[in-house]
Amino acid sequence: MGSKQRLLLLVVVVVIVVVVVVVVVVVVVVVVVVVVVMVVVVVVVVVIIIIAVVVVVVVVVVVVVVVVVVVVVVVVVVLVVVVVVVVVVVVVLA
Repeated sequence: MGSKQRLLLLVVVVVIVVVVVVVVVVVVVVVVVVVVVMVVVVVVVVVIIIIAVVVVVVVVVVVVVVVVVVVVVVVVVVLVVVVVVVVVVVVVLA
């Protein structure tokens, strides 16, 4: 009977060790997967934010360039009109 009890105890210990090892491995794998997923999500969010910032900067630059061009065109048109009016007045008065 003694050897059968020892064998049974050995089997129980081996089963407990195997179960503990399997549980630890599963927990480690789950934690690693969760961490990897979180890192991927953070990287994707950062990339999206960077793209959004670049798009906003490009839009702002385009708007500023358009406004500057419009202002320059308006100033040039006003100056041309003023010069034409001055020339017409000088020619008429001469």
